[in-house]
Parts: sequence; structure tokens; C-alpha cells
Amino acid sequence: MTQPTLIRRVPGRRPRLLDLFCCQGGAAKGYADAGFDVTGVDKDPQPRYPFRFVQADAIAYVLEHGAEFDFIHGSPPCQHDSDCQRIQGREHPDLIAPTRTALETTGRPWVLENVGGAVPKLRGPVMLCGQMFRLANYRHRFFEPGGGFRLGQPGHPAHTVPQAKMGRPVPPGHYGQFVGNFSGVPLAREVLGVPWMNRDGIRECIPPAYAEHIGRAALRPGTKRPALHGEASCPGTGPCAAGHLKWEQRATTDPDRIRATWTHAPYNVGVACGPSGLVVVDLDVPKDNSSSDAPDGAATFGALCERAGHAVPATYRTRTASGGTHLYFTAPPGPRLTNTAGTIGELVDTRAWGGYVVAAGSTTPAGRYEALSGPETAVLPAWLQAVLRPAPARSVAPLRVPAVDGSRAALAALHAECGAVAAAPDGARNVTLNRSAFKVGRFVAWGDLPRQVAEDAFQGAGEAAGLTAAECRATIRSALDSSLRTARPREAA
Repeated sequence: MTQPTLIRRVPGRRPRLLDLFCCQGGAAKGYADAGFDVTGVDKDPQPRYPFRFVQADAIAYVLEHGAEFDFIHGSPPCQHDSDCQRIQGREHPDLIAPTRTALETTGRPWVLENVGGAVPKLRGPVMLCGQMFRLANYRHRFFEPGGGFRLGQPGHPAHTVPQAKMGRPVPPGHYGQFVGNFSGVPLAREVLGVPWMNRDGIRECIPPAYAEHIGRAALRPGTKRPALHGEASCPGTGPCAAGHLKWEQRATTDPDRIRATWTHAPYNVGVACGPSGLVVVDLDVPKDNSSSDAPDGAATFGALCERAGHAVPATYRTRTASGGTHLYFTAPPGPRLTNTAGTIGELVDTRAWGGYVVAAGSTTPAGRYEALSGPETAVLPAWLQAVLRPAPARSVAPLRVPAVDGSRAALAALHAECGAVAAAPDGARNVTLNRSAFKVGRFVAWGDLPRQVAEDAFQGAGEAAGLTAAECRATIRSALDSSLRTARPREAA
């Protein structure tokens, strides 16, 4: 299950956002920065509003015009649930439920914002704080996503900087509370990112950084990212009651769970290859900025099959959104196969345990995934298994290098980095090998370490960690080449 496609896209124009109860436009600025064309609505004149503005009753306007927009933000007045207003005993209308009802009639994705006192009325709200966006402020706002829009809860950094008393001048080394008849309007404008606002607008505003975060999340659906919470935002309930479960552990074929999930949004489909018993060969196409005469993954794979004396296997295949091809194979019995990148050839990757692919019928901003054949899936050919099967673990032999200037430091670095590679966990082995070989490459560039010695040592460490011989060779060669190109002189290091 990957993120659904929610935002309507029209070629030649930016997605349109309706900003209800807009006030002076803090949220509007953030949504515009994220890529929306914003229209604000408020019952009162808002001469400071920085975008197109309509003076009207927000609920009546969204009922009549909401469906004309691609995304809707609503910030009904917070005074009914504000601590300050309750202390003063003032009466204010509660518009959260009527606003939600109006939003639900539009058929568009939306978000409903309010303050902490309104949280019991909000459904699954996400809290945003200035610390999440490196603002010198702790302002908390709560956002209820709806209409199929999903919003993850970011991690909440600890409040370690002292905060000035409510509305008081801000002492050095403190964060301000810009509420009520506060002092320090220029500081508040700078901290919150709202230089056009006056005091009235600042004390109620949503910092633009919050809305930009939401806007970018809204424009991101349709990507290949799993639509599941990460470890940082794990609620510790449901499937995760005994500890956080990653996407591969939560993959399911339970029709009841799938049907229940699809009642919330029209998700794309992700196939967890390992649990599904699949190995998928991903034949990619060169990127736009690559050489125009570079062969694509399909041509490379075809040449590999020819050299192996076999035709390209007949199996279930799909066209990817970028124009590449996915070949689906049934995984063989025996040791688990894992993902590879470039092991078979340039622009030829594989997905197995630890990987997933987007299924036919899914749509992303780049295009649609389509089936190119019937559903029959062939067993992964034996010759291809041999290429992908991890090499048996082998110990790293003692290293000996010529006694040249600096070789003692080079040898120590090589031992340390090979140890890091051999101890790297699943999922980080190739990245660790690349990083470690790059770090040692400077000693090769300075003449302290023969390249062949470094290559042999890292080859042994990589294979001991479970990487294939071909994957090790490609990664080591690339990392050392890059390090040699960019290494600074010894005196400047």
C-alpha cells in the first residue's frame, strides 16, 4: 500500500487551494511556498492578506465552491476553545463540526486546524510545533486531515529553551509567547516568518512553515512511499502494540484489512517482494540528464541473457511509470535473496527480501504502472540465481602493505573500515562499503596504500558481510574512483 493520488492535476496550472477563515494569511504563505495557487475566504476584510481574497461566509462559500478547488484548508475561529477566552468568560461560536461537515461534502482532500483546547473534537489530529521547523517558538497547532488526505506525525523535539511569560517582553536566550497584547511585534514577525502581519494577525496565525509542510505532504501523494507510520511516530498500538513493525512486517493479503483501508483513500498498491515469494528484476531507463546513447536496463539484461545462452525469460511483466520494466519471478527455495543495485548490470536492479515494487494499476505523478502480459510468473532461472545468491561468508585475511611513508596510518584506517563493513547490518551493507572505501581512497591517492591492496581487503569484507562478489566489485570501484577524483592534498586534509 503506497500513498494515494489525491490532488487533482491540470497541466499548465498550479493546484488550487481554498483557505477558509484565512485572517492575514500565515497558512496561505506556506501553501503558496509548497506549490499551490491560494484563494482566501473570511467574513471580515483582510487588507493584509497576500493572495486572492474573497470576503464571504467561509462555510457557505465552501458549500458552493469547494469542489472547484484541489485542496482545502479550514481554520475555524479558535476562541471557543482558547484558554485566554475561557478565562475571560467570553462566548464564541463553535464552528469545528459545521466546518467539517461542509468540507466532507466537497469530495476534496482537506485539513482542519485548531488549538490544543479543541483536540477532543478533532479526529486523529497531528500536532505541529515550531521546534520541528527550527523556529524559535513553541507554538502548537493541531491539524485533522480528511477527504482521503493522510498526514504523518513528525517527531517532537524537546522544549529545552526557556519561554518568556505569556505576552511579556522576550529576555535574551528565551522564546517568546506571541499572544494577547504582546510586545515585540518585529521579533514575532521575524521568528514566525510573517513580516506583513500586525499584532492581531500574529497572535492567531499559523506559521507558514507549518502549512508548507502540510502542502508538500499533500502534493506528495502518488509517490512510491509506503503509506504507513515510521518508527519515530509509531503509536505503539494495534499491530505495533508489542513494538514497532516495519512496512515489510505489516504487509498483508487479508481482504478484510485491505477493504477497510481502501475506505479511507484510493491507495496505490505496493507488493512486498519477500513475503510474497517474489524476486522482481527492475529494468530502468537512463535519467534525463544521462548520456543519450547509454543502453537502458532492458538492453543490458537482454545482452546478459544472450551471453548466458538463454532467451529473456517469459514471465509476468509490468511497465513502470518512468518507462522501465519489472519482471516478476517466483523466488527459489534456499537462502533468502535480498535487494541488489547494479549487481547484474547497469540500470538493472532486483527487489526481494527488504524491497517492494509498485503494482500495475497504480498511478504516480510520473505516470501509470501497467501490466504487459498475463499473470503467470516463472521461477527465477538457475543462472540468474547464481548471480544473485550471496557469497558464503569468508574471513578477511591479514593485510600486509609495503612499508612506505604513511602506510601505518593507512593500514590502521583500512583495518577499521573493513571491520565496519563486515559488521554492517542488513540494509546498510552496500552503503557502508561505499562510504568506507571512499574514506580509505585518500590514502591510495597519496601513495600510502596500493589500490589493489585496498580493493582486495574491501572485497573480502564485503563478501563476509553477505554482499555478492559482483556487487562488491562495482561498489568498491566506484567509491575509489570518486575518492581519487576528489581527494585533497595531504597538506590540506
